[in-house]
Amino acid sequence: MNVDSQDLVSKMEGFSVQGMQGAAKNHQKRTSAIRSAIRDEINKALRQITKDPKARMHWAHYWRNVVQRYLVVVKGWPDNIPFVNLSSVSSALPDLEMLLRKWQSHAIYWRRIEEDEYEKLLQERNEKLEQGDVVEERRRA
Repeated sequence: MNVDSQDLVSKMEGFSVQGMQGAAKNHQKRTSAIRSAIRDEINKALRQITKDPKARMHWAHYWRNVVQRYLVVVKGWPDNIPFVNLSSVSSALPDLEMLLRKWQSHAIYWRRIEEDEYEKLLQERNEKLEQGDVVEERRRA
Protein backbone atom coordinates (compact mmCIF):
# COMPACT_ATOMS: atom_id res chain seq x y z
CA MET A 1 0.00 0.00 0.00
CA ASN A 2 3.10 2.23 0.07
CA VAL A 3 2.23 3.56 3.55
CA ASP A 4 4.78 4.33 6.23
CA SER A 5 4.24 1.86 9.06
CA GLN A 6 4.92 4.43 11.81
CA ASP A 7 2.41 6.82 10.24
CA LEU A 8 -0.20 4.05 10.03
CA VAL A 9 0.38 2.97 13.63
CA SER A 10 0.06 6.53 14.94
CA LYS A 11 -3.16 7.05 12.97
CA MET A 12 -4.61 3.76 14.24
CA GLU A 13 -3.65 4.67 17.80
CA GLY A 14 -5.26 8.07 17.45
CA PHE A 15 -8.38 6.52 16.00
CA SER A 16 -8.69 4.02 18.84
CA VAL A 17 -8.27 6.74 21.45
CA GLN A 18 -10.21 9.61 19.90
CA GLY A 19 -12.27 8.22 17.08
CA MET A 20 -11.92 9.16 13.42
CA GLN A 21 -12.38 12.92 13.88
CA GLY A 22 -9.79 13.02 16.66
CA ALA A 23 -7.26 11.12 14.56
CA ALA A 24 -7.78 13.45 11.61
CA LYS A 25 -7.35 16.53 13.81
CA ASN A 26 -4.24 15.05 15.45
CA HIS A 27 -2.73 14.31 12.02
CA GLN A 28 -3.62 17.82 10.84
CA LYS A 29 -1.99 19.42 13.90
CA ARG A 30 1.21 17.37 13.48
CA THR A 31 1.37 18.18 9.77
CA SER A 32 0.85 21.88 10.46
CA ALA A 33 3.49 21.88 13.20
CA ILE A 34 6.08 20.21 10.97
CA ARG A 35 5.35 22.59 8.08
CA SER A 36 5.82 25.49 10.47
CA ALA A 37 9.13 24.05 11.71
CA ILE A 38 10.34 23.63 8.11
CA ARG A 39 9.40 27.23 7.30
CA ASP A 40 11.31 28.39 10.38
CA GLU A 41 14.40 26.42 9.32
CA ILE A 42 14.24 27.79 5.77
CA ASN A 43 13.90 31.39 6.96
CA LYS A 44 16.56 31.01 9.67
CA ALA A 45 19.06 29.64 7.15
CA LEU A 46 18.17 32.35 4.63
CA ARG A 47 18.73 35.06 7.24
CA GLN A 48 22.10 33.55 8.16
CA ILE A 49 23.42 33.43 4.60
CA THR A 50 22.06 36.86 3.57
CA LYS A 51 22.84 38.62 6.86
CA ASP A 52 19.40 40.23 6.47
CA PRO A 53 17.31 39.77 9.64
CA LYS A 54 14.12 40.41 7.64
CA ALA A 55 14.84 37.94 4.82
CA ARG A 56 12.19 35.31 4.29
CA MET A 57 11.23 32.74 1.72
CA HIS A 58 8.71 33.78 -0.93
CA TRP A 59 7.46 30.68 -2.70
CA ALA A 60 5.28 32.46 -5.24
CA HIS A 61 8.00 34.95 -6.15
CA TYR A 62 11.07 32.85 -5.33
CA TRP A 63 13.04 33.98 -8.37
CA ARG A 64 12.49 37.70 -7.96
CA ASN A 65 12.35 38.03 -4.17
CA VAL A 66 15.02 35.50 -3.20
CA VAL A 67 17.34 34.51 -6.07
CA GLN A 68 17.58 37.95 -7.72
CA ARG A 69 17.63 39.92 -4.49
CA TYR A 70 20.10 37.85 -2.48
CA LEU A 71 21.90 35.76 -5.14
CA VAL A 72 21.21 32.51 -3.29
CA VAL A 73 19.56 29.24 -4.31
CA VAL A 74 18.30 26.18 -2.46
CA LYS A 75 20.48 23.09 -2.92
CA GLY A 76 19.73 19.50 -1.97
CA TRP A 77 15.94 19.63 -2.37
CA PRO A 78 14.67 16.05 -2.94
CA ASP A 79 13.50 15.24 -6.47
CA ASN A 80 10.40 13.41 -5.25
CA ILE A 81 8.95 16.51 -3.56
CA PRO A 82 7.92 19.48 -5.71
CA PHE A 83 9.68 22.75 -4.91
CA VAL A 84 6.51 24.66 -4.08
CA ASN A 85 4.84 26.26 -1.09
CA LEU A 86 4.71 23.78 1.78
CA SER A 87 0.94 24.16 1.97
CA SER A 88 0.78 22.66 -1.53
CA VAL A 89 3.18 19.79 -0.78
CA SER A 90 1.93 16.36 0.17
CA SER A 91 0.63 16.14 3.71
CA ALA A 92 2.39 12.81 4.18
CA LEU A 93 4.14 13.12 7.51
CA PRO A 94 7.17 11.04 6.47
CA ASP A 95 7.86 13.44 3.55
CA LEU A 96 7.54 16.50 5.75
CA GLU A 97 9.62 14.95 8.53
CA MET A 98 12.31 14.06 5.98
CA LEU A 99 12.35 17.67 4.71
CA LEU A 100 12.71 18.97 8.26
CA ARG A 101 15.55 16.53 9.03
CA LYS A 102 17.36 17.50 5.83
CA TRP A 103 17.12 21.23 6.59
CA GLN A 104 18.29 20.65 10.18
CA SER A 105 21.23 18.48 9.06
CA HIS A 106 22.11 20.93 6.26
CA ALA A 107 21.54 18.29 3.57
CA ILE A 108 19.24 20.97 2.13
CA TYR A 109 20.77 24.42 2.34
CA TRP A 110 21.05 27.88 0.82
CA ARG A 111 24.06 28.44 -1.43
CA ARG A 112 25.43 31.75 -2.64
CA ILE A 113 25.83 32.10 -6.39
CA GLU A 114 28.22 34.33 -8.31
CA GLU A 115 27.08 36.84 -10.90
CA ASP A 116 28.07 34.60 -13.84
CA GLU A 117 26.13 31.64 -12.39
CA TYR A 118 23.16 33.95 -11.85
CA GLU A 119 23.33 35.05 -15.51
CA LYS A 120 23.35 31.40 -16.60
CA LEU A 121 20.35 30.61 -14.38
CA LEU A 122 18.57 33.70 -15.69
CA GLN A 123 19.14 32.58 -19.28
CA GLU A 124 17.80 29.09 -18.47
CA ARG A 125 14.78 30.61 -16.73
CA ASN A 126 14.06 32.91 -19.68
CA GLU A 127 14.20 29.94 -22.05
CA LYS A 128 11.77 28.01 -19.84
CA LEU A 129 9.47 31.05 -19.72
CA GLU A 130 9.54 31.28 -23.52
CA GLN A 131 8.73 27.57 -23.87
CA GLY A 132 5.97 27.75 -21.26
CA ASP A 133 7.71 25.30 -18.92
CA VAL A 134 7.69 27.95 -16.18
CA VAL A 135 4.80 30.30 -15.51
CA GLU A 136 5.70 33.52 -13.76
CA GLU A 137 3.40 34.45 -10.90
CA ARG A 138 1.96 37.89 -11.32
CA ARG A 139 0.42 40.24 -8.87
CA ARG A 140 -2.97 41.71 -9.54
CA ALA A 141 -2.92 45.05 -11.28
